[in-house]
Amino acid sequence: MKQLIIEIEGYGLQALLHGKCQDSHELRKKFFQTLRNLHGNEDFLHVFCRDHQFEEVPYSGLIEADFLLDVDVLRVFKNEGDHWKMI
Repeated sequence: MKQLIIEIEGYGLQALLHGKCQDSHELRKKFFQTLRNLHGNEDFLHVFCRDHQFEEVPYSGLIEADFLLDVDVLRVFKNEGDHWKMI
């Protein structure tokens, strides 16, 4: 399992999470599983962290994330160094 930093973006939402994941396919699976498990006004960050053992870390634009989860457009992106690649 790899240690990852994940950026979460959405309307009124910008956060960084830290946790373990095998690869991009597993992360994508966890993202969509969390979306399916949301009930009512549940917070995506809370459910994702609870279900997948991730922790929120203080947001800083200086921290480079490995992946970006966009909850508005329901897309996962991988940091390729100079650009984000949709996976």
